[in-house]
Amino acid sequence: MAILGIDRTAYHGGDLNGKNVQQMFQESDNIFSQFKELLLGVDEEDGRCNDEEVIEIVRQYSELCTLFEHYLTTCFRWQGHLLGS
Repeated sequence: MAILGIDRTAYHGGDLNGKNVQQMFQESDNIFSQFKELLLGVDEEDGRCNDEEVIEIVRQYSELCTLFEHYLTTCFRWQGHLLGS
């Protein structure tokens, strides 16, 4: 997240503003791809899931963020339309 300029303190009790959240969702594929590589670098003997499970779970979370970003974008468009903006 720091690579994207999203401050760690912001999402641990600080002020994570809308632009940071929007950026986080828009970059979710990149974020989760990097996270997947980190997880796959851990030995299974150290207690992590097998490769297929890591890949599938990370894919699901990435898709969830993409869908959530689309949902929020759609809601804001409707809100602007309903308010006559």
